[in-house]
Amino acid sequence: MSTAKEFKMQVFTRRFQHHDTYSIKMTPTGWEIRHQSVGGNSDRTGSPGLAQCFDQDNVSYPANLGEYFEKIWQLLDSKEITDAEAQRFFDRLGSWVSTYEKGTPDDIYEIE
Repeated sequence: MSTAKEFKMQVFTRRFQHHDTYSIKMTPTGWEIRHQSVGGNSDRTGSPGLAQCFDQDNVSYPANLGEYFEKIWQLLDSKEITDAEAQRFFDRLGSWVSTYEKGTPDDIYEIE
């Protein structure tokens, strides 16, 4: 396994109207994913830590996001990408989740 460092992923949350930073660290079997005190050890797809972090703040995210986490893990493990390249992938995934989150219809809840 690569001796990968800790990665960061910034995601916009509608709940607080700002970007939160998620900590992602590669482990021998997957990832350790945290946001504040939530999250923990997860498999290569980021389960269950990623969902725990997002669910805490009601963040909407693509259902297949875990597939991308698994691919990044495989690429790092086989040394096909560097830590810097992996960080760029997490930057792109954070942007994707932010776009998804911003597009979630919240005005339906405002109808009385």
